[in-house]
Amino acid sequence: TELLKGDNHLFALLNAQDAKGTEKIVGCVPVEDRDKVNDYLKTLGLSEKCRFAWEQLPSIPKACLYALQLENQKSAPFTRADIESAHLSHLQNSKPSIGMSFKKTAIPLWADFTKRNMDNTIAILLDDNVIYSPTVMSVIENGNCIFTGNPTQMQTKLLVLFINSGELPISFGVVK
Repeated sequence: TELLKGDNHLFALLNAQDAKGTEKIVGCVPVEDRDKVNDYLKTLGLSEKCRFAWEQLPSIPKACLYALQLENQKSAPFTRADIESAHLSHLQNSKPSIGMSFKKTAIPLWADFTKRNMDNTIAILLDDNVIYSPTVMSVIENGNCIFTGNPTQMQTKLLVLFINSGELPISFGVVK
């Protein structure tokens, strides 16, 4: 993220080389070091410009940090209440993916959101933790979309389960 460029202390804490090859992850740490990074992030005074969220995959002892955009009206005002349903989907390449349908009231908002965030990564959060982070590849005007990328089979199953389980605290954010 542009806001963090030149912060050598943060990137040393995060072992930023773990995030090479992806612009959406600021860096990664062993799970037990998350609190140290969180304490340092609080000292930066960035809470009005971005929000930080962690992703931790169940079988990996590292947690990776995302910086989510709060300014410029690009943030995602969507929650679980805006989603009609989700299902597992497999595209031609047989990679696991997630199909999702938005409720009628959210369809025009989702279309506008996807139009404004073309080629941006969005983070799908549960309890302020990133559970999936696809990139917007096209404007979605009909409210039906498929999230692809490199999710694990476990990630896709969990996300579909979480979405279809009711009013869990699921939200969306734009990765900065």
